[in-house]
Amino acid sequence: MKVSASVFSNPDLPLQQVVKALDACKTDLLHVDCNDDPGVFDTIAEIRTYSDTPVDLHIITGRPELYVPLVEKYKPEYVQFQYELLPAGFEHPFFEHSKTGLCIVSDTDWNVFRNYADRCRHILFMATTPGQSGGRFNTENFRRIRAFKKEFPGTRIHVDGGVNGEVSFILRSLGVDCIISGSFLVKNENPAMAMLDLLHREIHSDYKVGDFMIGPGELPLIPMQDASFFRAVEVIDAWKFGFVIYTDSRGRLAGITTNADLRRALLKNRFRMEDIPAEDYINPDPFFCYDSDNVTTMLSKIKSARFPVLYLPVIAEDRTLTGALAFQQLIKGE
Repeated sequence: MKVSASVFSNPDLPLQQVVKALDACKTDLLHVDCNDDPGVFDTIAEIRTYSDTPVDLHIITGRPELYVPLVEKYKPEYVQFQYELLPAGFEHPFFEHSKTGLCIVSDTDWNVFRNYADRCRHILFMATTPGQSGGRFNTENFRRIRAFKKEFPGTRIHVDGGVNGEVSFILRSLGVDCIISGSFLVKNENPAMAMLDLLHREIHSDYKVGDFMIGPGELPLIPMQDASFFRAVEVIDAWKFGFVIYTDSRGRLAGITTNADLRRALLKNRFRMEDIPAEDYINPDPFFCYDSDNVTTMLSKIKSARFPVLYLPVIAEDRTLTGALAFQQLIKGE
């Protein structure tokens, strides 16, 4: 996952000093916010004189036609327009030297991206107020990101606003490609340590598993009374998650079947495949966590396991299934 650092997040320091510090931390991109100010392009030209780090430009304006020639002239490597201010009928331009994207706030339906999908390489989810630094991440965006990635699996996802070390870990687990960090990184007295926090995860935890888990409506589920080997194969193949979860008549966690469970059952029952017993492919006591666990507790449980944990059912205190976690995206990101 790339880290794009917001260069205007610390106005108390000279810009060159900020950029030099970020370059020393091996920042992937330099994020520049343009709040309807063409003078920002002079700043981009200045940055070019002392840094080779790619520029990530976020344009917030109701008159995008003014900025199209400026983008073509100054050639920032990434550029995204803020959707909510764009005039009706605006056609997102192609830029030969810039990767283009669309930026939306938390209240905007991500389906608006459909109108720009043929011209935009990425979407930028604003998890706080655009152009303002230091806000708290809106957890509704975890669900939005999952839904968008399912619908547009080939589109890169960038996220801006309230990203600290813990949020960064969660976003990596969701398959986010780039995070924009402002105050957490740029205002930090030790930006190198802040960068480590963004890319690793050994800090205080405030978010609960329930804030970012995959909800029941998004999961492959089978009522236990309907369980059969080939039903499990069908559901796993249809959902592409690599597992299926079983619930009892009260909605409580009753077991899980993974790809590995299916393989073991086939090997054990290869001479009687028409009647494979449930105990051979359903794990009735799977590793799980509670939706009230914070990220630190969840990671501690995973580390305590004596086997790799790729899927994790999430339950309430009464064992009612409330969701699940899947870590394939985190592994790919790492």
